[in-house]
Amino acid sequence: MFVRRKLVGFFTVLILFVVVATVDHYFYLEPGPREHKPKRHPQAHESADLEEGEVPKMHLHAGAAPGEITINENTDLRDPVEVSVADEVSHAVRDRRVGFIPTEPVATSASRMDQKRKDQSDGSLEIDDSNTPDLNSDGTRYIPRRRVVHLDLKGAPPKISYFKTLFPLLQSAGATHLLVEYEDMFPFWGPLKNLTAHNAYTKNDVQNLRNFAAKNNLEIIPLVQTFGHLELALKQEEFKDLREVSEHPQSICPSKDKSWTFITEVIDQVLEMHPKSNWLHIGCDEVYQLGQCSVCSEKIARANNDPDVKYHQDGRSIFLEHVHRVGKYVRESKHVIPIIWDDMLRTIPPVTLLDSGVGDVVEPMIWVYIEDVDRFVDPLTWNSFGQVFTHVWTASAYKGAFGERLYATNIQRHVGNHLAWQEVMRRESQNGNRINFRGIVLTGWSRYDHFAVLCELLPVSVPSLVLNLVILNEGGHSFEATRRSHRLLQCNGQKTMMTPEELLRNPVQWDLHRCRFPGSNLFSLLSSYDMNKKEVESLYERITKRDGWMSDYSVRHHFASPSRVMDTMRSVHYLPNSLRSMEAQFKDTLLQYFDSYTTDEWIEQHILPLHEMVNELVERSKALTDRSAWPRRPLVSSAQSPKST
Repeated sequence: MFVRRKLVGFFTVLILFVVVATVDHYFYLEPGPREHKPKRHPQAHESADLEEGEVPKMHLHAGAAPGEITINENTDLRDPVEVSVADEVSHAVRDRRVGFIPTEPVATSASRMDQKRKDQSDGSLEIDDSNTPDLNSDGTRYIPRRRVVHLDLKGAPPKISYFKTLFPLLQSAGATHLLVEYEDMFPFWGPLKNLTAHNAYTKNDVQNLRNFAAKNNLEIIPLVQTFGHLELALKQEEFKDLREVSEHPQSICPSKDKSWTFITEVIDQVLEMHPKSNWLHIGCDEVYQLGQCSVCSEKIARANNDPDVKYHQDGRSIFLEHVHRVGKYVRESKHVIPIIWDDMLRTIPPVTLLDSGVGDVVEPMIWVYIEDVDRFVDPLTWNSFGQVFTHVWTASAYKGAFGERLYATNIQRHVGNHLAWQEVMRRESQNGNRINFRGIVLTGWSRYDHFAVLCELLPVSVPSLVLNLVILNEGGHSFEATRRSHRLLQCNGQKTMMTPEELLRNPVQWDLHRCRFPGSNLFSLLSSYDMNKKEVESLYERITKRDGWMSDYSVRHHFASPSRVMDTMRSVHYLPNSLRSMEAQFKDTLLQYFDSYTTDEWIEQHILPLHEMVNELVERSKALTDRSAWPRRPLVSSAQSPKST
């Protein structure tokens, strides 16, 4: 009996052990790819009604070597930094054949996750973030460590002189860094000289931009594309052979030697012009063509047929391998920390990310530009990134997120986006994931991609940028944040203020034309354009679609009452001269901020369509009043003949 009881006790303990081990195993097993997908960049359009599932040469620091760079947050980040060398962490993935990694989840344990994070924290290139975010006693007020302003120069790049007046305002509003996306405005040279636009900045321009930034304690983080969105190169005959898919000049094939030579040359040249940058953004968002070219397909097939490769390989494997390779090059050869956009990582299980080693070489920047951040970044993503990455960035938007052709910024929606991010960052920095946020980037897109038309211009978006910087710096949209924003924008005679209630009533805030910020005269002129545009479009719609004498049918049959046509045109006759006058004003004002190419582009995209609508109405009236006699009914087209009676 005693033996029997001992056996029962033994098996009970054994069963409990198995149950605990199973629960532990299940807890750390991550789910496969989720239905959640990143939306095409930028995420939000003019309509807030989104479909579910859619979605927008080297500075070697003193004593630097492949290893650890530790930067004291209290030092000036523009100065050389102290460097200490640490042994590189070894990962099994680096020993595997063809550099591929598993894309299927594998079992792991808490100790393995903890060790992985420990390995990363002991690894290369660390910047000390001991200067913690500003949290009040009850943890409700969050101020990001770094508040980074994005300058998208691939559309409507301002004159360099404009930055001299803008940067002091940004610094006063709370900006700490600039994320500068030059694209084809960078003065590439040598084998990359044909990447530059004909109106690109010169090396002297870039130097002046750096000097203006340094004078205002704004550290520059350059952004270069190294995978997707390489249209500036892949659109050209010279680089056409580097495309992943020949019909689409968007993503580069990562498996060709020539691609690697191209990418490293881009990185080398940009960092040569930014020797004091501590970070480099390497893009890697929206890589929609993956593993499709013959080289990549064969590489995947070889790996899947290799008995030494234990896990299924696919496009994600190609993506992670390339990101790891580029990130490692930036860290070890340039001693700079690489950042990537996060969207391609969101559906990859954390175990796969851990085994790939990307967590050791890059820092993800999570971008969501709408008011509901949790819709695009769910708890599983936060849990995954918390396990894989020691540091994480976020990205909001102050312009260029709610419509590809918008000319005016919806300040109210952008404020909603920043308030949402502030709450999410507060929450995720304190919950179980304990995300260590580097900071937030306020993106300001000028085009949705290289081929898109212009969206909002930088000077007219300054009120949105300043208000959102102040909100981030103050910890919320308080009345003091509103009042401080108005002081910075020099809105001395303003009757209304950008309070939450006022933004709800007037999202664009045209009354700000009375202020005196860098760009206020263009903002004022744009408010007049907005009224003229609405008037022309309303007239055109009424005359051609609702009135009964100048419709498409009337024009096709040359059949209308001349007196009615002339009465209608009395409301139009002044518009041609009015539009010409407005165009001249815009030309003079735009040239204060931009070159003639950007000025002409904006006028062609926004004022020319108004000219065309008015001219069409004039031509219709001429066609309908040049007759003195009209046929009997029924009216027939030229392809028909009236039936005899």
